[in-house]
Amino acid sequence: MNVNPTSSDINSYLSMPLSVPGLSSGMDWQSIIKKLMSISEQPLNRLEAQRTSLENEQNALENTFKPMLEKFRESLLNLELPSTFLAKSSTVSDTSVLDASVSSSALTGTYLIKVDNMATFTTLDPSKTVGNAIDPTKTLSSLNLRTPVTAGYFTINGVQINVDPSTQSLNDVINAINSSSAGVTASYDSTNDKLVITGSGNAVINLGSPGDTSNFLQATYIQNAPQTLDANGNTTVSSTVHLGAVDTSFSLSSLGINSGDISINGVKIAVDATQTLASLISEINSSSANVTAWYDSNADKVYMRSNVGGPVSITAAETNTSNPTNVISVLGWGSSATQTTGQNAKIEISSDNGSTWTTYTRSTNTITDVLPGVTLTLHSASTSPTTLTISQDTSTAISDVESFVKSFNDIVNWINTQYNQQPPQNQTTTTSGSATQGVLYQNEMLESVLSKMKSMVYQMVPGLSEYNSLPSVGITTGAVGSGWYQTMVGTLSLDTNKLQQALQNDPQQVYELFANDPNSSTGNTQVGMGVIQNLDNTLYSYTEFNGIIDQYASNQGYIGSRLLDINSQIVQTARLLKQQQLYYIQQYTAMEQMMGGLSGQSSFISSLANPSSSTTY
Repeated sequence: MNVNPTSSDINSYLSMPLSVPGLSSGMDWQSIIKKLMSISEQPLNRLEAQRTSLENEQNALENTFKPMLEKFRESLLNLELPSTFLAKSSTVSDTSVLDASVSSSALTGTYLIKVDNMATFTTLDPSKTVGNAIDPTKTLSSLNLRTPVTAGYFTINGVQINVDPSTQSLNDVINAINSSSAGVTASYDSTNDKLVITGSGNAVINLGSPGDTSNFLQATYIQNAPQTLDANGNTTVSSTVHLGAVDTSFSLSSLGINSGDISINGVKIAVDATQTLASLISEINSSSANVTAWYDSNADKVYMRSNVGGPVSITAAETNTSNPTNVISVLGWGSSATQTTGQNAKIEISSDNGSTWTTYTRSTNTITDVLPGVTLTLHSASTSPTTLTISQDTSTAISDVESFVKSFNDIVNWINTQYNQQPPQNQTTTTSGSATQGVLYQNEMLESVLSKMKSMVYQMVPGLSEYNSLPSVGITTGAVGSGWYQTMVGTLSLDTNKLQQALQNDPQQVYELFANDPNSSTGNTQVGMGVIQNLDNTLYSYTEFNGIIDQYASNQGYIGSRLLDINSQIVQTARLLKQQQLYYIQQYTAMEQMMGGLSGQSSFISSLANPSSSTTY
């Protein structure tokens, strides 16, 4: 709805040029008409002033006051949550043994907790490595090495040794090392599938140099391997990883694995020979088999650990034994694998300072069902008890109530200022900074909201005993003798000590005082509507779409209707003024024409009476 007129009558009237020359009479008709019109324009000026006043009131209510109330309502949300008033806090005497987190349902008190043992998880240790031992007689390029050997040279004790993986085997390279002047003896340990280099004496063996062009020393895992002394006192160094170790990027087919299905803890796992080892591990971990598999690159093994603690076993088997995938045999998960069985966590709890103890066993180190509202996270076993103290957490509630009191006072002070601020005495001299001064002076909407807010915070909540009003928990209009102004204006004061005492004595009743809703499924039907809940509901009736404020101040409400009416009057008045102005112009123009004609006749008569003055013979 457009409440701002754009009538051509107003525009044409206001912009109409006024030019009435007084050539015949010598009178300034333009000034005379302007003065006459200034008197006639007074009703139009009054209408425009009314429109400006209504627009300023509308803007103040819709764009300032309403958003202010909406923001205030948002700040009430925390005071409507049970967790604000019923929150608990916990302290643990030894966090290296356990941690505790508590919810509002936890019972306050002191508990002694002994962690006799942690929950452990069954682990499957494969019986073999994934990769097989290499054949030292085959060319290096034909071996399925994790890092292929490159051609070039490497250095031992400053002596360069050439290698060509396309033509040389590991034995060929070993012979080249042994026949060089490097002063070392190289050999292949077939039992552990490793390269071994032994020096003569206890001197350090210098392996590699910055100028090496072959990665042979890195590919055989001997470049940075630790050096020790053997039984004869000679320095020796061997590969840190067996030479046939694989990489998780290897395809399953390159490891001798076929497509098909396997079963882990009774859960079928599909195997595709084209997928990588990493992909298979990921598939296992994302399944419902309740295990975690991982590849140890140093050991070249794929281990599994149960995700369920306690004495459980891990089963891995081929689904089709007549056409196996070979996963179980290649990864060493068969009957020869070693399983280290897990154990349950065992804790003891005393709530009477150690007089009596209750023992609990659980399959996890995160225990949620032995103390109401308490989650225990075990870190280590301990022979001495750890103290857990659960207490009422009043800090959150006090902080939120402090914020409420401040926000409440800010709105009350704003309303009082706007309600009592009078408009400027002389509107024609009002500066731009005071254009809206007093726009809400004695405004009934402000008076209504302020009255509601005051009555809400002073109400008593039926059904409550000791803490049945805000003053009973320390929220008042000020202590005795604090002054008439605070009581009259309606601002609040908070006694945090009194609030804290109430929270410690009966947090449930304090919560119901603020936020009980007997109409909700979680509310107490024996207790009336809480103060904050009631205040929130009341303010919502003002701020909701098409609520009380909108019905009064919006373009579709009372003010919008008044603006439409005034704008219609302005248009009609402007039309009349336009007609009046045209009438004056026409009348004065006719008068000038008449006076011009009379002046011409006078000159003609004068010329007849005095012919000599105008004729020469």
